Amino acid sequence: MERKRWTLSSFLDNFELLLCSVMLCSMIGLQFIQVIARYGVGRSIGWAEELSRFALLGLVYISGAIGARYNTHIRVTAHIKKFPKPVQFAFGVAATLVWLAFNIIVVYYSVKYIQMMARRPQISGALLIDMRYIFALIPFGFGLQTLRILQLWYNMIKSRDFSPLFYSGED
Repeated sequence: MERKRWTLSSFLDNFELLLCSVMLCSMIGLQFIQVIARYGVGRSIGWAEELSRFALLGLVYISGAIGARYNTHIRVTAHIKKFPKPVQFAFGVAATLVWLAFNIIVVYYSVKYIQMMARRPQISGALLIDMRYIFALIPFGFGLQTLRILQLWYNMIKSRDFSPLFYSGED
């Protein structure tokens, strides 16, 4: 039996999917417990609701990187498909550059905001967690997304197959 070689890409694939799976399962489990406690026992569990909310935030930001990795993000291409291939390619490059610029701007300003929060820390209501850790999900998720976009481009250039620019996911 051949053993798979460890690569950064395979680690990140499994890392992102594992994190998202844990967050989704914890959200479902916590909401189930919350419903049972509220309607079965007549009491609410504040920390479960808060933790579920934080898991949802993490799931949203990290799953964006998974979408970028598999090229399944939302992309409007109906109008671009009417142009010749070279023009489609130019639009794809321009769209990717705008996307990368947006991600870098979000990472930059969210890191600045987290640094600003250090002067006046905010603590979550039920779990008493420093909110900087929760806000750190934003640059982490957008940084992963940027890495995945660059990885997709590296693979396209290496294979000389630029079809992902023209078709997104299962398109």
